[in-house]
Parts: sequence; C-alpha cells; structure tokens
Amino acid sequence: MFRFVRTQRSDFSAQAMILYYENECYYPCIHHTAVGQDRPVGPPDTFRPHKHNLYHVVVYTRASGAFSLEGQVIEAEPGTVVCVSPGQWHDFVSYRRQAVYSEVTFSFETQGGRTLQISLEQVLRLFTGLPLSLRPWQRIPIEKALHLESLILRITDHARSGSNTADYCWQYSLGCLLDALVWSCAQFQTVQPVPDERLLHVRQFIEMHYPEPITAETLATMAGLSRGYLFRAFRAAFGKPPLAYQQQLRLEAAKTLLRSTALRCKEVAARCGYDNVAHFCRLFRRATGLSPSRFRRQATRSHRPGGG
Repeated sequence: MFRFVRTQRSDFSAQAMILYYENECYYPCIHHTAVGQDRPVGPPDTFRPHKHNLYHVVVYTRASGAFSLEGQVIEAEPGTVVCVSPGQWHDFVSYRRQAVYSEVTFSFETQGGRTLQISLEQVLRLFTGLPLSLRPWQRIPIEKALHLESLILRITDHARSGSNTADYCWQYSLGCLLDALVWSCAQFQTVQPVPDERLLHVRQFIEMHYPEPITAETLATMAGLSRGYLFRAFRAAFGKPPLAYQQQLRLEAAKTLLRSTALRCKEVAARCGYDNVAHFCRLFRRATGLSPSRFRRQATRSHRPGGG
C-alpha cells in the first residue's frame, strides 16, 4: 500500500488547478491518499461514520465489501467509485470486509483559510463549464476504475516526491483525475437535438440578409418545405418564426448603431432595413420600452466614466 499524508500547509505557489467561485480563488490541497488500501489506516475517529469539509474519491479495485454513505450501507464490488462531498456522512472501514480500494482526500481553500463546501458535482461543473450531474456512487468497467487508481497513484507519487515541481505535478494529476471522473462517471444533461440542416440554412440566410426584404415564400422555397411546416419547425428549433427572427436581428443591429455611432434615427432605420422611420420607431419602442433617441441617451450616459 502506498500512502501520502500532508504534514504542512501549502504555500499556494502553483496555480494549475485554481477554482474561482463567488469572487474568490480556491486552491487545491491534498490531505491524504492511499493506493491499494487493504486495512484500516489513519485516525481512529474515521473508523466509523463521520463527516468533514473534505472531498473523497474512492475506487474499489479488488474483492468485495461495503461502505456507508449518508446512513445507507452499500455493497462495493470492484469497479465501484464513490464521490464524497463536504458535509456528507460516510464510513469506509466498518463494512470493508476484504475489499481493497484506493482513495484521495482533498479540499479547495483560499489563501485566507476558507474551505470550499460545494458538492463534487458542482466542482466538476466549475472545472468543465458543462451542465453535468454526478451520482454519489456507481459501478464502472474495471478498466476505467484501474485508470482512476493509476491517477491516484500518480498524485501520491508527486505529492511524496518533495521536488521543486511537486505542487504543479500533483495539481495537474488531480486535474487529470477530475477529467477522468467527468468522462467515466458524470452524466451530461440532455441537449436539444441539432436542428434540421434545412432550418440551419434558412437561419444563416436570414442572418446574412436581415436588412433586405425577405418573404415567407422565398424561405419556404429555399428549404423545400411548405410555409406552414417551415414556420412551425423554425419556431420549435429557434424559439420564434423566421420573420420574427429577422426582426429581432434588425432591432439588435439598430441598438448597436445607436450605442456606437452618431447616425440619425432615419439613417439607423435605413441601415437595418426599415424604409419608414415612424414604423421603425414604433417597433423599437414596443421591443425596448424606449424611443430610439432615449435609448441612445441612456446608453451614452451609462458608458461615461462614473455614469453607472
């Protein structure tokens, strides 16, 4: 069995795995690791249900046993992965039987000593920027579990090395472990299917020609669809019918011109495809609650130094 136990506080010099959460930077800290753990080790108060402000990733690789999580006793076969978040009750000793497992215990802390206390699922969301979910435990193919174990061994080796590059190397390896959890254990939220290629072509055409007159018949012919089906499918895919989408693009372009140029309202309307400036002003007020001139005054005021 290989182990690492932290004996001194990190100096926060390496920045390979900083998490930014609620306007603060959190640095990773490895507290202890164990690879091929086949007997109880560590403080006796961890040999029963307990909780703390730390994260555990535990991977069962040989024989069978059980563990408790939030008061529930769960059977653990080779390939079982357990992810414990701060504040969760857990016990990996009392029901271990013959099971052999590897684990890494870590936290994220600010330089001022504040400890991150969000779930590991939320950590993975911050790490990836992806809408994913993570079950507290699950069984994965043994080859994937052995890969997780090899990453825990790599973290252990780097953390124990004492070299000048140790902090960077174990942080990088922890990142690799989190990445492996993403692809081995996390589930991604269902995403909307990619729209029909014909609808994408219609949308692209509108985006390229939004200031020009476009008819429903032109778009339907382009897509090879009936007008009614095109409008229903386009709304389902993009949230609004194609001509309403064109109008949205025109008004967004008008906002940009009002903010960033000194063009007169009539010139803005013309550039965005409106021949009738009164009609443009009515549409703009209906969409924004402001006249074009008032919108420009507010936008200009908000961009002045001290303008709020």
